[in-house]
Amino acid sequence: MSADIERFRLDDASPYKNQFLESLLVPSGTDLLMLSGVTPPVVDATVPDDTVAAYGDTETQTRGILKDIAATLAKRGFAMSDIVKMQAFLVGDPAKGGKADFQAFSKAYLEFFGTSENPNIPVRTRAQVTSLVWPGWLVEIEVIAAKRR
Repeated sequence: MSADIERFRLDDASPYKNQFLESLLVPSGTDLLMLSGVTPPVVDATVPDDTVAAYGDTETQTRGILKDIAATLAKRGFAMSDIVKMQAFLVGDPAKGGKADFQAFSKAYLEFFGTSENPNIPVRTRAQVTSLVWPGWLVEIEVIAAKRR
C-alpha cells in the first residue's frame, strides 16, 4: 500500500499544506500506474457538446474527472489514496472573464484528498492553459498512482 511511500508535507505555515505535498519518495519495488489526461464527462446532453454548458463549470468538471479517475484506478487495483502525482490543466472560464477558476478546482479536489476517508494528498501542479483539445472542456487531469507490491 502507499504507507511505505514517504510523503513530505509543506511547512505548517503554508496555506496549501493540506492540499498538496512538497515532495515524496517512491521506493523501489513499487508499482506505478500512469493515467493519460482525463477529461470531463458530459453532464447535459441537451446542449451542443462543444460548449461549457455540456460539461459544467470548473468545479463540476473537476468532480466528474476525479470520479472517472477513481473508477479507472479501481479497475487496475489502485485507489485515490495511491495517487502520488497530479497535473491539472485549466482553461480560463468565460464566465470568470477568461481566468481559470482555481478555487472551484480546489473545492472539488478537497472532496477526494485530505479527507477522513483519504487523508493522503499528492504532489500537484495546476496551470492555466490557453485551450484544451475540445471546446467546452475547462479541465484535464493526469495522475500517477503508486503502491507497494
